[in-house]
Amino acid sequence: MFKPPQGMGVETTGPGALVASADVAGIEQNDTVTTGGVTYYVTGVKPDGRGLTLLILSRDSNQP
Repeated sequence: MFKPPQGMGVETTGPGALVASADVAGIEQNDTVTTGGVTYYVTGVKPDGRGLTLLILSRDSNQP
């Protein structure tokens, strides 16, 4: 079983996408992203400050 290093935690176990920040400039919560024919709702946007952004995704529009 994976144990995160002390001080680290798991924020979500759902789907996500790591993308170039320039490719998703202006994306916001509740926007949609389609990949592989599946539409996901953006539930979180986490830029890393180095040019990448983690999009937290959900297939359900009612997720926080």
